[in-house]
Amino acid sequence: YPSKQDYCEVKMVPYIVTFTTSFLFAWVAEKERRIKNTKRLAQLFLIFSAVVLSVLAALRADSIGTDVHTYVIKYFNGARGYDSFIKYLSFYPLDYVEPGYKLFNYVISRFTDDIRVLHFCITLFDISFVSAYLWENRKKMSVSLGLLVFMLMVYNVGFNAVRQTMAVCVCLYAFNSARDRNLKKFIVLMVIAVLFHRSAIIMIITYPLVALFRKKTIQESNRLIRIIALAS
Repeated sequence: YPSKQDYCEVKMVPYIVTFTTSFLFAWVAEKERRIKNTKRLAQLFLIFSAVVLSVLAALRADSIGTDVHTYVIKYFNGARGYDSFIKYLSFYPLDYVEPGYKLFNYVISRFTDDIRVLHFCITLFDISFVSAYLWENRKKMSVSLGLLVFMLMVYNVGFNAVRQTMAVCVCLYAFNSARDRNLKKFIVLMVIAVLFHRSAIIMIITYPLVALFRKKTIQESNRLIRIIALAS
């Protein structure tokens, strides 16, 4: 009979294969853009990288992720039972779940009643913002290595802290707007993040802080933003 260790190793195989495949797609995307300067093909490979990770999230067992049975399934099933978003909001009028996440569930429930599709869309949402952040900073950092860090440190956390991870990924992309002094875009992204998790409000301080440290090097400013993100 296989030992418990053997069983754990087998369970890790899908993650290893998926992470490797996603990393390679992102690596090819970088090379296509940097060497061949083929923008559309590079973006297509980056999309493949995100889709692969989203498929794995969709196919996982519902027992993986503490938030799945805490509120993910409950709110998705609730959204399916209403033909109006306003009525759905009144389903839990004074609870702790933010309206942005409820709207996300409601929109998905208009097209399907399969919880796996919701898992897919949540992960695709996360990775889209992370990939966008990395892609816009590809001249300063490696997109594939950045995505690998996300996979190893944040990807599985997203199964246990669904709303928080969605908000954090939006905040990460908002860093670009703070650095580039694009206030309107920064505010829009912050509103989106807060609508998924209230704690994202703390990230508003990044905009004035970047201005305060504007005279410092770009590397120092980016380091400051990452420290704030980790602290939150």
